[in-house]
Amino acid sequence: MRTTSIIVTLAAWFWISAADMARAAAPSAVVEAWTAVDRWLDRSPSGPGWRKFLGSDDLERQITASVTPQPATVAAVLKQLRSGAPGLEHARFQALENALSAWLLQLSQSLPISELAGQCEQAADAFEPVSEQELAWHRAAAQEAYENLEKYLADNPHREDWAKFLYSEQVRYQLRANAAPNLPLLELVAQRVTAGHDAREISQFVRFRQALDRYLQAQRVALEDAPRHAYKARLAALAERLEEYADDPSTVNLDRVAEKVGELAQRGQAPWLVQAVRHHLFHPNLFVEASADLVTYGTRRNVDEVNPVAECLDGSWVQGSGRTIGQVRGALAPSDKYILLINHFEGQTYSDTLAFNSGATIASRGVTRFHAHKGVAFDGLQFVELPTYAQARTNTQTKWVDSGRDGLLACVADRIAWNRVQQRRPRSEAAAARSAERRVSRRFGQGVDEAITKAEKNYREKLLYWLLNQEVFPEQIKASSTPDAVQLAAMQLQAGQAGAPSGPPAAPAAAAMSIRLHETAINNAAAIALGQAGLLVRQIEAGARRDERRGRTLRRDEVRAAIKRQFPDAKLPEIDPDEEAWEMTFAAREPVRVQFERSRITITLRIREFGGATDFPELPEGDLMIEAIYEIKQTADGPVAELLDAPLVWYGAPGQTKYRQHLGIWLGLGAWDWSTPTEILGLLEEVEYQLEVREVFPTRLEGLIQLGGQWAGYGNLQPQTMSAQNGWLTIGWKCVAKDDSDEAKSAERAADAGAATDSERPAKSIR
Repeated sequence: MRTTSIIVTLAAWFWISAADMARAAAPSAVVEAWTAVDRWLDRSPSGPGWRKFLGSDDLERQITASVTPQPATVAAVLKQLRSGAPGLEHARFQALENALSAWLLQLSQSLPISELAGQCEQAADAFEPVSEQELAWHRAAAQEAYENLEKYLADNPHREDWAKFLYSEQVRYQLRANAAPNLPLLELVAQRVTAGHDAREISQFVRFRQALDRYLQAQRVALEDAPRHAYKARLAALAERLEEYADDPSTVNLDRVAEKVGELAQRGQAPWLVQAVRHHLFHPNLFVEASADLVTYGTRRNVDEVNPVAECLDGSWVQGSGRTIGQVRGALAPSDKYILLINHFEGQTYSDTLAFNSGATIASRGVTRFHAHKGVAFDGLQFVELPTYAQARTNTQTKWVDSGRDGLLACVADRIAWNRVQQRRPRSEAAAARSAERRVSRRFGQGVDEAITKAEKNYREKLLYWLLNQEVFPEQIKASSTPDAVQLAAMQLQAGQAGAPSGPPAAPAAAAMSIRLHETAINNAAAIALGQAGLLVRQIEAGARRDERRGRTLRRDEVRAAIKRQFPDAKLPEIDPDEEAWEMTFAAREPVRVQFERSRITITLRIREFGGATDFPELPEGDLMIEAIYEIKQTADGPVAELLDAPLVWYGAPGQTKYRQHLGIWLGLGAWDWSTPTEILGLLEEVEYQLEVREVFPTRLEGLIQLGGQWAGYGNLQPQTMSAQNGWLTIGWKCVAKDDSDEAKSAERAADAGAATDSERPAKSIR
């Protein structure tokens, strides 16, 4: 018994010691970066001053002593390296900053979740006030970065649009010395500076965004009346929120944690604590998977073409024709960093040629068997082309040889020439194979390059730019692939917002495509696009009234114009030119809120103002709430989300309810056709319609996703399974071949819907 207890004690001691050593060991990159700075400062007359400024003695003890490193110490040195002080732009300081940043992230992630509340108390002593000198450094760094950005944009044909989009004149004034900071303006510019283009990959944009963010962080702290007291109060509140969430891990408590974490992040305070909370509690909230058959279908095609042959091979001029028969197909390859697609081209070329050399003519037929492949990598932001490789092997058969001689010696000369041709055939076949490899590589590579260019253009113009412009592009996105499927995992959030508190449910088995979406992804994106962004724009508009309850205003004509610009082929419903155009202003806080729980989908819209609708209630204090609840049911034809009763609309004010009425609303949970996505407008049009006529109009959609274009021959993606549990909506689709009966049914349904009057529209379910 005693021996067993000793073994258990030693094992526990070893486990604890191993964990401490893992947290104590400084990465080699940190040691190397600090050693380079240390030796450099030893030789510099300014070395002692730099050591005092950086607090390097504390850092050196963290690196060299056998103690558990304190994240606060690492963060303090990192804060000084990012202060913008003149001289910190040196490469050695930059290398140390990068190494410490990675180490701090590692230390943060090693903190157990049970210690997070306790870390709040320990972090209370880590407050560093923001001095006037530091503010000046940050302002100067932002000013210099902005000047570099303006120089970069000087030759851009859209520089005037950029100047308007980034409020150039106002930013220049804001970054002048002694200028009173307009934080809402600078916050909006910081959001816009890396939106809507390739700016995330252009150093001038990235550096300005980083410099402006640090200036804003410092200003937020400097403008507080009692910054030390406010800092400690935020930490105390965060500790309380963490304990509440540990007792009751509800969405409400998670949002309260995220709010306090966001307040710290916006001020650059306790970064290790912010990173630790995010590591443990905020996880990716969007997962997309697609099978290899679905992803690679568009890459499959048969090749059967005849091309002329005219080239110099092995000292002979060869001309004739060749028929190439083969197949192009795509296959996924394993990668944990990219979606890796390998395009293969395999086939044979049958040639019939004449070769001319020194007056002789050689007639041949040949078969060249080849295989070429070219890879494409996609990381969620861009497509990267990989080199093209080709291998070929040629076998030829000589039909006849004419030496070009006449008379009695012609037969002898032809025989000699024939023998020479046979002797040189291996060499000639090798030359022909190398030529075939170059030809196949060039032509196949060009074809794949054109397809990649088209795919990237569609991705950027139809999805990426829109997400960036709406400022809802995921903060993190990870792409990966296996031979069987591709996976995308994304985290949609900004400061003050929460990610998914746990991992996703299992992906549907045997699905051609699946989406696992946590409710935070939609709620966060809606809060950014419809709430916060609109609030910031409104605050800096000249003459606009300041009402922090009002978010983004969407106008019918602007929405329609934006859709037509993005999707020129979209068929939008006709409108009466004499009808007053509606406009809708969402609430700044929680403009859209969805919940996925107990096989139900609950969607709530909060509208602050509405123009264009008759008899719309005045909303002096509260918001108009529109709530619809759908229940997921599995049927023989697939899952259906049925609307429960009519959507409930009420006027909500603090402590009272002044206005309640049952109204209908079309919420558009799907039916995406990538070529004509009119559902964005449809939601807004139907809200306007319902507020006008006060009628219930749920509608039925025959598939959550219908692929068009070249995918139509493969069939439709039809919903196979759908579930809503624990905040996650999981949808799996199967591929169903499209036949004439399906098209006839769709046409019949469309005719029935068109024949229905506005007052007698059939009540159906969303599917």
